[in-house]
Amino acid sequence: MGIKYSFIDNMVYGPEDINDITKSLTGAGIAPFASKDSYDASDLNGLTSALVEAGASLDGCECCVENAGTAEMTVAVSQGIVFFESGVRLTVDEDGYTIPVTPNTAGYVYAHYSPSLQKADIVFGTELPTDGEYVVLARLEEDGSLKDKRAFARSRIATFGSNAVHSISEDRVTVYNSYDVAPSYSATEKIVGEIDLSGIDITKFNYLIYRYPYGGTGSTAPTYQEKYFNFINSERESFYIKGSLYYHSALCDIIFEGSKFVVVCVDTTQYGVYGCYLSAFKSAIPYFKLV
Repeated sequence: MGIKYSFIDNMVYGPEDINDITKSLTGAGIAPFASKDSYDASDLNGLTSALVEAGASLDGCECCVENAGTAEMTVAVSQGIVFFESGVRLTVDEDGYTIPVTPNTAGYVYAHYSPSLQKADIVFGTELPTDGEYVVLARLEEDGSLKDKRAFARSRIATFGSNAVHSISEDRVTVYNSYDVAPSYSATEKIVGEIDLSGIDITKFNYLIYRYPYGGTGSTAPTYQEKYFNFINSERESFYIKGSLYYHSALCDIIFEGSKFVVVCVDTTQYGVYGCYLSAFKSAIPYFKLV
């Protein structure tokens, strides 16, 4: 198991490498670019950079802790691709990649590319690097818990394959602002909100991406977590927003009904639980995108 990265100097690349770039971005494998006999590293990295923003591939490079609290503690990184700002790509194969971490130590799991060394890797560090390029994957806390910090790479060209991006305007989102007005979805569930998809060619998209502000304990300057719902492969998934200073953790379900997304929560008024779900959902509304 392991990783590989491209593109680096003193290597010769051909048309198959151009196709590989396009395949990783669009799934098509057909490159709409002028053909050359060979390409150098700057050609190919520049091409990738022109097509995609920095970040992790959708549903790729997810991290999880193994053997927490022991001397053998590691973080496992799942299959996926990391795109750096310069266009360099780091690929984790189907077996995943495992990195050692220091037990009882807070820090970051991140992919790092050093232009001077012509090397890319996924590493753990107590601080983020001040040299080269990096993409943060996760934040590790002293107690061994892990927070997903991935930002997903997006195509810079909205018409490429299935990578079009459609920001959902807030006027498409219906919010039920109190338990009393929220419709029932089932005998045990209430509808928190709905996202209208009418007039959108949903066949161009595979995911609903949402971001939400996460303040964390004792913090007033929130960072942003990013999650996604793969509605092509699933009609219903958990919609989870972690708690902060401003609201408790909220676990809802998001349901794809063809012409809309429906967000539901457990039907309960106990301790103002509905209000917590509502606040969490509303915090994500400005960041809904279809990709």
